[in-house]
Amino acid sequence: SKDMYEFIKKVPKTTMVVIDEAYNEFNSGDETYVDSATWLKEFDNLVVSRTFSKAYGLAGLRVGYMLANKEITSILNRLRAPFNVNIAALAAAIAALDDEEFLKKTVDNNTKERERYATYCKEHGLFMIDSKANFVAIDFKGHDAQLIAKELLQKGIIVRPLLGYKLQDILRISIGTKEENDRLFNELSKLLETI
Repeated sequence: SKDMYEFIKKVPKTTMVVIDEAYNEFNSGDETYVDSATWLKEFDNLVVSRTFSKAYGLAGLRVGYMLANKEITSILNRLRAPFNVNIAALAAAIAALDDEEFLKKTVDNNTKERERYATYCKEHGLFMIDSKANFVAIDFKGHDAQLIAKELLQKGIIVRPLLGYKLQDILRISIGTKEENDRLFNELSKLLETI
């Protein structure tokens, strides 16, 4: 975004700026999206980190990558532990880069289902924090969010309470498939009537 670009321009060149773009692929359809990797030629102190854990579906393999100038990558390459990523994870990441159809399907599903969450929240008087990621954060103020999380878990639906961030009324919910979200909406509707 323009704000991020202006911020980087003001940072002293001796200070490294790291942009974590774990959810980068989910922003590709957004008209305001700017690929921060295009700024690397202008800012020698910029590092962009990305992952295969989200849109590529390789969370358990713990593989990602970094974009930066040659000086930074050379230094970090000397500091990293040898064999820090196993060969299976590397092979999966390389294959994932070639599977554009899977990535498009994942991003399209996420965009469509995120809109369904927004509609659901509006219909049920809940506030959903604007999201571009593969999860939503919903404010259940007026309901017991922790009890909702516990009851959903009893039904085999895992949501993440944000108590560690002192957000006791907010639950983080990963966006799933249409069928998974239908199930969540159904169970959540029942709970909202009783809790």
